[in-house]
Amino acid sequence: QNGIEKKLSDLHGKVVVLGVWASWCMPCRQENPNLVTTYNKFKANGFEIFAVSLDDNKENWLKAIQKDGLTWEHVSDLKGRNNKASLIYRVNTIPENILIDRNGLIVGRNLRGGDLNKKLAEIMPVSTADIMKENNVTTIRTSVPMIWKDENGKVLSDAESKKMLESRDYYPSVDTSKNTITLKKK
Repeated sequence: QNGIEKKLSDLHGKVVVLGVWASWCMPCRQENPNLVTTYNKFKANGFEIFAVSLDDNKENWLKAIQKDGLTWEHVSDLKGRNNKASLIYRVNTIPENILIDRNGLIVGRNLRGGDLNKKLAEIMPVSTADIMKENNVTTIRTSVPMIWKDENGKVLSDAESKKMLESRDYYPSVDTSKNTITLKKK
């Protein structure tokens, strides 16, 4: 959309919805709020949407992106129904969502709303954290296992992380989007 060529392969290692749509497609526009909700729920865990438009009018396409609040990657060759990506992926009707896992394998097609969220939850759990403070003690509980690392990125054993914490020379830095806790020197 900004005149910069983008490739789907740039997102390798992420879970991606390849979404084919167009600004003039009312079912596509009706599905966009669901995609916005899904994107906001899963993006911190490595989820992306790569939207391919079948538009041939750039102004209408860009207005629809703005109006619908679509904040992910958007591409189009502005060739309408002859869009190269839609031909490669054999898209016959839109909206079309193709779900691709972290290994680049297609694991679902035409999943919308709750069905898409359910499939995403199966292949990439959402990390949530509850933080509780009581008597100068902070407890953090997460919905997925966390990986403990030192400042250099070395994965720590339970014994190593416990020893470092007990020394009181380190403080934990939690990154729920990467499911890591990094122990940093005070």
